[in-house]
Amino acid sequence: MLAQATFPVTIDPLLSVFPVSTQTTNEHTPDIAFDAGSNRYFVVWEYDYSAGDHDIYAEILDVNGVPVPNGFTLIDTTTQYWTRPRVATTAGYMLTVATRGLQLARQVWARNAYAGQAGVLGAQFAVSTLPFPIESFNADVADQLAHRRALWLVAYECSLGTPTTTSSGR
Repeated sequence: MLAQATFPVTIDPLLSVFPVSTQTTNEHTPDIAFDAGSNRYFVVWEYDYSAGDHDIYAEILDVNGVPVPNGFTLIDTTTQYWTRPRVATTAGYMLTVATRGLQLARQVWARNAYAGQAGVLGAQFAVSTLPFPIESFNADVADQLAHRRALWLVAYECSLGTPTTTSSGR
C-alpha cells in the first residue's frame, strides 16, 4: 500500500492505450502478452456467443496497438463453452489457455499461435487430463526461455482444491 511505502516511490508508467475491440457485443475477460522478438501484442478475450457457448477471440497488434493485417484469430469457435482466456509469449510463439466445458465437466485446454505470421495456429489440445469427476479450471500461463527452448508453465485450480502445474515445450 502507498501509505506504508518508503519514498521515493516508483510507479510503473502507462506505456500506451489502444482499443482492441469496438464491438457492441458482450466481450470480456481480456488478457494481453507482448512478444519482444516480433514487437507484437497478442490480445485474447471471451465472446458470449450464447448462454451455453462462449468462444475465445484473439487479435495481433503491432507495437503501436495497430491491428496486424489478418491478425484477428479465432482461438475457439466450436460449440464448446470456453471461458477465462490467458495468454503468454516466448520465442515468437503465443499460448492461450482457457477453461473448456460447463461446471462439473470443466478442463483446461490450449492453443498456440505464431506471432511472426498472422493466422498460423496450432491445434487445440487438452492441458489437464484429470479423470472424471475431478475438474480443472481458472488456468494461467507463463513463459520461460531456458536452454534455447521455449517452455510454458500452466497452473490451474482443481475441484479438489489441490494446486496443479503442467510444463511443456513448444
